[in-house]
Amino acid sequence: MTARQTAQTTTLEERETTALHDRPSVAELLRDLRDETSMLFRQEVELAKKETSEKVSTAIRNTSYLAIGGAILFAGFLFFLAAVTAAVGLALEAAGLNDAVVAWLAPLIVGAVVMIIGAALLAKGRSTLKHMSVRPEKTVESMKENTQWLKEKTRRRDVPHGSTESTAHPTPSE
Repeated sequence: MTARQTAQTTTLEERETTALHDRPSVAELLRDLRDETSMLFRQEVELAKKETSEKVSTAIRNTSYLAIGGAILFAGFLFFLAAVTAAVGLALEAAGLNDAVVAWLAPLIVGAVVMIIGAALLAKGRSTLKHMSVRPEKTVESMKENTQWLKEKTRRRDVPHGSTESTAHPTPSE
């Protein structure tokens, strides 16, 4: 072997040794993994907080629009009812009733009609809510099916290999 080949071999061995020493140990790799996982988790939590905060702000703003719009709509409805009351009063006057009777009968008729409509809507909503279940029926059923499936899979594993016992169709006693 020439001096040049010996120097190349030595340099190659030194590089391999240096490369082995430059590689992180398993403990260092696990520590890095732990630290990076922890950092990733914190970043995900911060992102979720920011996203939630933005959505809450948007929801509050839109809820304000709903409340203000509802109040304005209610005021408009009151003016509408006043106009309907005036129209009913004119109709009652045209029917020959005196002004004193028209003054209380027209608002009474309009108020009674509005109250009947309101009571019907409240009864409908109350009835619907009374019969509504907040229990997530489909999810509960799915969970029961998953539990049953898992039990069947677990039973099949408990049967020793070579056993003649069939687990494909559970017996009624199971």
